[in-house]
Amino acid sequence: MLQQHPNHLTVQWSQTDHSDYHWLWLRDKCQCPKCFNANSRQKYFDSSVLPLDTKPTNVENDGETLTLTWLDGHVTAYDLGWLKARDYSDGRPAGGDDARPTPSIWETPRLPPGAQFDCREVLDSEQTMGEALETLLRLGIVVLKARDGEKTPFEQLMERICGFLQPTYFGTYFDLNVKPEETTDSVAFSTRALPLHTDIPYYSPPPDFQFLNGLDVSPLCLERGVGNTRFVDGLTAATTFRTEYPDLFDVLTRVPVINRAEYPLAGKIYENVVPIIMLSADGSIDRILNNPSKMFFDNVEYGDMYSLYQAYKTFKDWLTHNGPSYSHSWSDGDLVMWDNRRVLHGRGEFGSQGIKRILRGGYIGENELVARLRYIRSRFAPDANLRPHN
Repeated sequence: MLQQHPNHLTVQWSQTDHSDYHWLWLRDKCQCPKCFNANSRQKYFDSSVLPLDTKPTNVENDGETLTLTWLDGHVTAYDLGWLKARDYSDGRPAGGDDARPTPSIWETPRLPPGAQFDCREVLDSEQTMGEALETLLRLGIVVLKARDGEKTPFEQLMERICGFLQPTYFGTYFDLNVKPEETTDSVAFSTRALPLHTDIPYYSPPPDFQFLNGLDVSPLCLERGVGNTRFVDGLTAATTFRTEYPDLFDVLTRVPVINRAEYPLAGKIYENVVPIIMLSADGSIDRILNNPSKMFFDNVEYGDMYSLYQAYKTFKDWLTHNGPSYSHSWSDGDLVMWDNRRVLHGRGEFGSQGIKRILRGGYIGENELVARLRYIRSRFAPDANLRPHN
């Protein structure tokens, strides 16, 4: 049953269920070939050209399709099932969705169950790819384990996962290969141990997500546990730290520090002056920025200096000993992706053992991952993104 009003239409689905749709919205959503490109899923006109008193001259309902004829003779047809799914009269948005899952803390002291996938299955199945991306966005980490003797070309991996990488000072991507310390401008390329850290905190903002891919890794790494990368969920650790040490947590969110990287060969000095723990407008933890080799307290006032050292030391000890962690033993073809805003990573010293370990790394913007997930959802969960009948 339909009820027409001056600026909207009421569709009565049952005695207790109805939906209201503005005439403007019904005209704006038309997806006929003159109004909408079905291939690119983009409109051909600007919504602002519609008169505010837009209203059809004729409305028909055959039980399956709602057909509207407008003043200029244009005809719009909607499948009633699609229309009901797009009901926005109860406060829900009139289409679209937030594909980013709500971040969750780790409930176990080790890698959460379900965070590891078979790399080949992820690449061969869009549905499994979607599950892996959901896990990455929700837990901040996902491990794609390569099968023995199988290594997918790097370009194919990135094309399937995100398509575009986020360039930085190091280029589109970088290879973590041991270099003499006098020839490199980053300690990451040395054989030294690296304490837990987030990457490129001197960018504003730093990269969202990071990955490492086993490019050329000796089997001895796995056999002897050499060159492992340790990951710690900083979001979980910071959440519990906030409860145990509220005053020290406040210091880490209030006092800014300098994150600086000097690259004389490139003639650049990067700086980003922010607190170690950044909060969102609602007070929730937004991100952690901590790279010991590039963090300086040169700007801290006298009254805050001791309390900052105290807060930082206590937090780093808490992170190291109480934060849920995962140690990845590398094999050729493995891929680990993590949220650089919440998960810290580090490694032990390994170069003196003469074992080859070359990892290819880089960064991915959250937009690319969410866009990929949204597309997969539209294919395998059509109810979340139904399209109107043409």
